[in-house]
Amino acid sequence: MLSEDQVVDRLIAICPRFVDSFQAYLNQGGDRNEYYNVMAELARWVGNRLLGQQRGCLQELFDELEALLPHATRPARDVLVIGFLEDIYLGYVRHPGAHSTVNADLFLSFLGPRSRLAWSELIGQWKP
Repeated sequence: MLSEDQVVDRLIAICPRFVDSFQAYLNQGGDRNEYYNVMAELARWVGNRLLGQQRGCLQELFDELEALLPHATRPARDVLVIGFLEDIYLGYVRHPGAHSTVNADLFLSFLGPRSRLAWSELIGQWKP
């Protein structure tokens, strides 16, 4: 089974253009071992890419997420689902705040069956 450290390493390695955002996060005092914060940074980056119609490596990123889910420990799965998917949902789909809204259908087009199920379970928790 894959640990939090392993799933985070694998996910952030997929998109080379994320390196600059990740380095800025670290330069501002971010901690590589704060997995939920790292995933929040990745979620912001993905959301901004979707808003800017810059989809480059996003399918590969979500394919890796799909591959990681069945092999992740429970804490690692939580980092992927709560730390990454939930941040996209709350930040760009449900409560965009300062961000523009990302169409959920566009986002869902990147998800495979496992990540789509995790997404459905996640947003089910947020519905009244």
